Amino acid sequence: MSKLIDLLIKKIRIVAGLPPWDIIAPGKASGRLVAAEGFGNLPNLPDSPDIGERVIALLEKAEGDEEIPAGTAGIIVAHEIPHLSHLAVRARQSHIVFAACEDRELFSDLTGLAGQLVELDAVGEKAGLRIVTEISSGIYSGNSRRAVGMPPVQMNSSDELLPLKEATPENAGAKAYSALRLEDLARRGDALFKTAPAAVVPFGVMEASLRDEPALEKEYRTLMNDLSRAGQNDLAGVLKRLREIVTVLKVPAGIISGVMKEFLPDKQLMVRSSANCEDIKESAGAGLYDSAANVLPSGIAPAILGVWASLWNRRAVLSRRNAGIRNESTAMAVLIQEMLVPELSFIMHTWNPVTYNPDEVYIELAVGLGETLASAATPGSPYRMVCNKKTAETNMLSFASFSHALLPGPPGSVIMKTISYSDVRMSTDKSFRDLVGRRLGTIGQFVENAFGEPQDIEGVISGDGIYLVQSRAQHISSSGAFSKKD
Repeated sequence: MSKLIDLLIKKIRIVAGLPPWDIIAPGKASGRLVAAEGFGNLPNLPDSPDIGERVIALLEKAEGDEEIPAGTAGIIVAHEIPHLSHLAVRARQSHIVFAACEDRELFSDLTGLAGQLVELDAVGEKAGLRIVTEISSGIYSGNSRRAVGMPPVQMNSSDELLPLKEATPENAGAKAYSALRLEDLARRGDALFKTAPAAVVPFGVMEASLRDEPALEKEYRTLMNDLSRAGQNDLAGVLKRLREIVTVLKVPAGIISGVMKEFLPDKQLMVRSSANCEDIKESAGAGLYDSAANVLPSGIAPAILGVWASLWNRRAVLSRRNAGIRNESTAMAVLIQEMLVPELSFIMHTWNPVTYNPDEVYIELAVGLGETLASAATPGSPYRMVCNKKTAETNMLSFASFSHALLPGPPGSVIMKTISYSDVRMSTDKSFRDLVGRRLGTIGQFVENAFGEPQDIEGVISGDGIYLVQSRAQHISSSGAFSKKD
C-alpha cells in the first residue's frame, strides 16, 4: 500500500505541477554538471580543485557509503534516499547541496545538460538548475580539502580488553566514549532509554600486534608512507595490501579471553569502529569504517581484524585526504556491544536537518537492523516523523516503503526478510506511532541537553524498550550559515 501511495503521490505531483524534488541538504552551489552511474564513475579531480573544477554530480545511483570526491559542490540523485543516511550526513558536514529528483523524465532532461556550467539552487521543496557562463566564487562550492584538528591519542600497551567505564576519547575514541556517556545517562531515572553492555579494544592494540610481526610491520609502514604519493591508479593496490596485512595479524589472547568473560557464549555482538578521526566535531566519518553484526564471542578475532583493516577502506582514505588528516596519525579502537534484535531501528537528529528548526526532533525508522537507514543501499523510504520539543506534538511525514528488512541470521550473517507492513505496529497503530514519536522526541531532547549541543543519535526499539547505541554531534548547516559554531 505504501508503494502504491508513493506512486500515486508522484502522479499527483505531475498532474498538479508540483515540484518532483526531495531536498536532503539545502543550499546553492555552482559547478560543471557531470552525469554518471555513481560516485565511482565520476572523473578524478585534484585534491585541491579550484573554482573552475567544481562539479554538480548527477547520479543514477548512490548507495550511501561512498566517499564524496573532492570538488563536488552539489549532488542530484535519481532516487529517494534517507535524509539521515551516512551519505546525507557527510554531505551536510561538507556543505554540499544534495537533492533527489523523483521524476525520471525531468532527470533525463537534466542529463542533457551534462558538461554545462550550472547553478543548483535547492530550498524547501524546490530545486532549480540553470546554465551559467561562469562559476561564481561567491556561491559556496562544496567539498574540498579542509584542515581537521586531530584529538590526542593514548596508545595502550596492554593486551587486555578495556571495560567501557574506563573508555576516554584519548584511549578509545569519541564513539566509545559517547557509548559510556549514554550508559551513565541511562542509569538516571528520567532517561527513558537503556543501553547494551559493552567493552572496548583500545588504541594501540593493533600496533602492538604489528610489532609482533616485524617483516609485516616494515611493509605496512612503507605502504602507509606510499599512500601520500599514490595516484588514483595505484591507490587500490596499496590499500588492498594494507588490508591484507592487517587481516593476518593475531588478536592478543587477552582480548579474546576478555570478550569470552564479558559476554555469554550465545550472545550476539556488534563490533564497531571507534577511530580517532570519526565522530569528532570537524569530521563525522559516518559510514567510512566497517562494523560486523551478529558476531558470537567465539568469533570475535576476525571481526576485530575486519574493523582494524577498514582504516584502509578507499572511502576512508579519500575522506581523510580531503580533511588533511595524515594517515600516520590515525588509530583504530573497537567498540564491542551486545547486539539487540530490533523491532525497529531509528536515527534521529535533535535539530530538524531539513528545515533547520531547532524545536523539532527529526526521526527516521525502519523495520529490522539500522543498516537499512544508514547505508541507503536498499530501495525505498523510511518512516519519517518530527516531534516538537515544546509541545510534544508528533507529526508523521511518511510511511516506510522498503520491501525487505535486514535481520540477524546464523552467527556471523545478516539475512533479508520480506516485510509485511500489515504486521508492523508502526504502520497499523496510530497510538503506537504517537507514543514512539513522543518518547523519541523526549529522549532526543534529554540527550541534547546532557551533551550540550544538537545530537545525531542511533538506536533500536525492542519490545517496549528503547535502546541507544551511539550519539555524536550533529552538524548544523544551511545556505549561508554552515554550522552553529561558524
